[in-house]
Amino acid sequence: MSQIELESRLNLALDHPDPFESEKRIKETVADALHALDSSAALNVTRHFNHSYAPDMVLSWGTVHRPVYLRFTDDVPELAHDIQRLDPLDPLVFGLTTPGVQAVHDARLDEVSRETDTFFTTPAAVDALTSAERSTPTDRMLRNSLAQGGRGALVARDDAEALAKTVSDGFAAAAQGSVTPTRAALNAIGRHFLSTQTTRLTRVMQAVWERTSRADQFPGETEVTGRLNALSLAYLLEYMDTEDHGFWRGVGRGLDLDQVLALYEVAQLSNFQHLVKANLDVVRARACLVLDMALLDGVEATPFLWSVEPASRTAGLALALRGPAFQALVTAKKEHLNPRLGAKALAGIDIDTFSARAAATRLAAVDVTVGGMHVQVSAEGAQFDQGVLADATVQLRSPLVDATLVSTPTGRVTVDFTRMTGTARTNADPLMADLLTASVTLLADLEPEERVSVINFLDHAPEVNLAGEETLTFDDAEAEDLE
Repeated sequence: MSQIELESRLNLALDHPDPFESEKRIKETVADALHALDSSAALNVTRHFNHSYAPDMVLSWGTVHRPVYLRFTDDVPELAHDIQRLDPLDPLVFGLTTPGVQAVHDARLDEVSRETDTFFTTPAAVDALTSAERSTPTDRMLRNSLAQGGRGALVARDDAEALAKTVSDGFAAAAQGSVTPTRAALNAIGRHFLSTQTTRLTRVMQAVWERTSRADQFPGETEVTGRLNALSLAYLLEYMDTEDHGFWRGVGRGLDLDQVLALYEVAQLSNFQHLVKANLDVVRARACLVLDMALLDGVEATPFLWSVEPASRTAGLALALRGPAFQALVTAKKEHLNPRLGAKALAGIDIDTFSARAAATRLAAVDVTVGGMHVQVSAEGAQFDQGVLADATVQLRSPLVDATLVSTPTGRVTVDFTRMTGTARTNADPLMADLLTASVTLLADLEPEERVSVINFLDHAPEVNLAGEETLTFDDAEAEDLE
């Protein structure tokens, strides 16, 4: 809705001869404007209109509420006095017309609004903030913050555009460690927002700053660490409009699996995909379960998609990766996976199938079952020779591989074909990406090109090079298992 359209609709509504129809049209127009300002808010329209203390509308974000008062603006001094009389509920006052700049200045409307923690805005300012002509990654975040916790008077179109540009430039500057525009944005945030939104936006900007710059040089009040908590991350996922890999990598440097799972309410958003994918070199895990989804997949290839599997009566949350013909569920501990396991163990896979899947895998040991008896084949050097496995089993009748020990760049993983699981077997938790790569490529029945696509999707810059690590047999691995 353009400013002309918004102002025109309001003027037509104000001029309608029927007072009840006039009120109805005014509220409908303002409701549309507030929805454009922040579509994530629920809006309840009350039966009151221009009441001295009862709000005309109420904006809601879950348990957070903000009363909205509609006010005439032809008498700005009276408007300022009216704002001072409102109950201290951090209200939003929407002017039905846009007053002149001089009148606003003379009545000290901005100062009065800030002193009373009130946000006063106008059709001109709302139009400037919601205009389709401009779009930056921080626009929705700014609009939500203003709707939920703005303060002061944002009246003229130029002022609203200047605020949006200052905040946008500040976030971009923070990513580059540039002090002056970052400080300007922080000053604008402190002036235009209540304490809750100021703290949240400052905290997010600090995390962006610490991507490239020292924390002690941040030109604002700093927290102890740049690591974002779950609430701040959820806020970013919902309101930050960027696919920039560097941004999501920067804000996720302290990310762990518990934090990822805590984002279950916003895991359906595209930004969740960006956050997890950008931090595969950070997030660690100890267990995963690979499910066969071939019967559910159609002709078209299934794209890789991260999600959070809901908790059940017996099982907690799990991070899920959906791919071609499989779904992998990841947990921080092996015991967290146990409630999701089937009651009955499966048969292993034949030697030829195993060898084909493991062609590019760095194995340390293989556990084979023959007629109810186990045969362990271990590597003597750094790389397992599958020829040894073939020689050791060629004379055996129907040998099946039950499990294998895989060496990954960040730790050993036991891949169990009887349980369709991959579990860490080292002191330190391996990276989730390494755990998944080892498990999915061996456990899922994939075409060669699908197996390559899994490896490419989970590719990351390895943190640790364990090329010379000592390999273990299954018995040694069991002794080292600290779970």
